Amino acid sequence: MKGLDRPVKASWIYNTIQIVEKEKKIRKYKNKIDDLFYELSGKDGKRKVRTVISRYFLRSKNNPRAQKVANLPIIDIAKSLSYEKTKPLLLFQLFLRAEIVRVLTKMIKEIYGKNRKMNYKYLRKKIIQKLGERDISSRSLRNYLYTMESFDILNWDNERINWEKDLNISEKQLVLMLYLYSKEYINSSQIIINDINELLLYFFKTPDINKICKKYNNDYWQYSVGVKQSKIIFYDDFGVGEVL
Repeated sequence: MKGLDRPVKASWIYNTIQIVEKEKKIRKYKNKIDDLFYELSGKDGKRKVRTVISRYFLRSKNNPRAQKVANLPIIDIAKSLSYEKTKPLLLFQLFLRAEIVRVLTKMIKEIYGKNRKMNYKYLRKKIIQKLGERDISSRSLRNYLYTMESFDILNWDNERINWEKDLNISEKQLVLMLYLYSKEYINSSQIIINDINELLLYFFKTPDINKICKKYNNDYWQYSVGVKQSKIIFYDDFGVGEVL
């Protein structure tokens, strides 16, 4: 399981996507991307941030060593929406693609639940016990916390970790999240609504998903309700531009 080699800021991710173009070699943008990380000193730190962003936002999960920018829906979204509207979707993409983010969030949920102050030393101890590899686990937790701060989710003040807020999601943002989920997490145009991992939405305030699925039935997907489950099937010609 790959860790977060460095914390990443939402603004770094968004601005990186504005620079790149699909099917172009990522190394072509190396210097321009590094210039975005002006808060960082040292080539190694910038390289590691660039690696994290490339891994989850520029390359497909099926080709993590690709030299070219992949055809990912998050790129179309970020290039079409403002930073503030894209920001929650960037976090959702990180949840979909980065297993370590899901693992650490699950542990926070199990140990503390929602909206409770957390003790950093205690959380760190529990994570080391669970994951082992003391240095890697500690570094991943620190990078995770700094990353969540950049998305305004958590606030880390020395030994205390405080909740700030969950991110409010509009109807159209939820449509895009479902599309990202279909492409980046399950690799299927069919989504069983009951099977969506609640952990992926842990830091979000979303509209009722089934109501949204029903509302946009025949616009973006086919929606059906069974005895025990509901599902949507995205139309083959659906694209980000349909929503934006």
